[in-house]
Amino acid sequence: MDPPIRDSESNPKLLSENKDVVFIDTNLDTHLAVLVSDHDTVSDLKGVPKRIKICCGVTAAIVILLVVILVILIFTVFKQKDPIVTLQSVKVKEASLVIFPIGAINVSLGILLTVEKPNHRSFSYHNSTAILIIVGSFWLLPH
Repeated sequence: MDPPIRDSESNPKLLSENKDVVFIDTNLDTHLAVLVSDHDTVSDLKGVPKRIKICCGVTAAIVILLVVILVILIFTVFKQKDPIVTLQSVKVKEASLVIFPIGAINVSLGILLTVEKPNHRSFSYHNSTAILIIVGSFWLLPH
């Protein structure tokens, strides 16, 4: 006969004893395979689901914590900010005056803008159009 091997002081087990596999159904539609011997009781098997509940609880807490951290980062650090546009200079490139049939002025402007992008994403722009609004009366010819 083999000497007993103790996995705890109150529960000696022999190496040569017969072990059977018992499948336990869980609430998550999974099956657990547990080795049991002739000396095991039902109360010995009740500790397995408790360990699984603790493991699942800790895992769920970690996932929830990571989601909360990600949401906080999205709304603070990674929040999209508007670009800062600064007008550096305006130059008149070409101007023309049309008197007949309707008085009109055509002015081409060269505008130098600087754009600061506070975001980490890329920013691109193409040809732009500027609108010049003149408030009040503007007379080219005296009455």
